[in-house]
Amino acid sequence: MTFSEQIYYALFKPSKYKELVNLKTSRFVIFAIAISLVLGIVTTAVPAAAIISGFGGFETLFGKRIAPMKYEDGELSIEKPFELNIKGTYFVIDTEEDVVADDKLDSDGYYVAFGKKNLKLALVYDHKIYQEQAFPLGYYLPEGFNNQMLIQIIPVIYVGLFFGVLIKGISFFVKYGFYALILSLLINSINKQFNLKLTSGQVFQLCFYGETLGMVVSNFNMAMNFLPYDIVNIIMIFVSINIIMSAVVLMNPKHQV
Repeated sequence: MTFSEQIYYALFKPSKYKELVNLKTSRFVIFAIAISLVLGIVTTAVPAAAIISGFGGFETLFGKRIAPMKYEDGELSIEKPFELNIKGTYFVIDTEEDVVADDKLDSDGYYVAFGKKNLKLALVYDHKIYQEQAFPLGYYLPEGFNNQMLIQIIPVIYVGLFFGVLIKGISFFVKYGFYALILSLLINSINKQFNLKLTSGQVFQLCFYGETLGMVVSNFNMAMNFLPYDIVNIIMIFVSINIIMSAVVLMNPKHQV
């Protein structure tokens, strides 16, 4: 069985699950890691790429869209105020005052606002400010900080995004592995009742394979924001359970010719 067939069967062919669970354990582990990484890319790298392309790339953002700025002698200066909204998080640079004034935080969302001497973090909801905090810029900016230094750290940003994808992939591996473990407790009793002669490991694999379509659809929907996430997630839970139960029924010797 090729790897592409393994993916296709996991998504759409419960009748092939008996063949899937009889593959070497290493084949299953590779499959689970690959699916988790794909979901990490879809939910992290794809939205990030869309955001980055939206402002023309980091070099354009740091070198052209943000006006010339510099931090020296404990004060930040910028030729023209700057604001960027990324999905409700606002990045503001306005050095007219030591701290960006509250009346300049005029939209609901989370603000990271750089004033002349302080960085303000604030949550704005229903035009009211909550969780407001201010910190001296010296904690974050080195002396002589400017646009060129921002451009120089672009590779570091991309390395951070890469590790973000890895961490997200690991979280998916753990998350859906845990769900499969919970489902396997139920399916193991059916395994004994139907005398399917599956090991505990094979039951776990069956449950993980059965989740594949649900996890792919749910997370692609979340990344693309097509439909409400909760509704799709609930539907996919029932789809996954149906796939798993269909595979169990088809493995029952009474249903085999």
